[in-house]
Amino acid sequence: MNFTFTFTASPTKTDVLVSRCHRTMQRWKILVENALCWTFAAPLIRAKRQRTMQEVAAEWHDRRRIDRLLNDLVTTYGDLLR
Repeated sequence: MNFTFTFTASPTKTDVLVSRCHRTMQRWKILVENALCWTFAAPLIRAKRQRTMQEVAAEWHDRRRIDRLLNDLVTTYGDLLR
């Protein structure tokens, strides 16, 4: 008996279903952020984006580790699930 645990959700936070108003606000926020990249605020925007990318990468890495751990447990103790 072989189980495979996979996550169906994407690791990015933007894949969450949101209302039309919220999506519009997100677009405006991104546009303003992109415009600020050409001003004195560029280092702040860059740091914020870097932090967001690190959070998403850490979450993705944790999901992969949990997936491997669960697969190892099922492989090792699969006979107990019957």
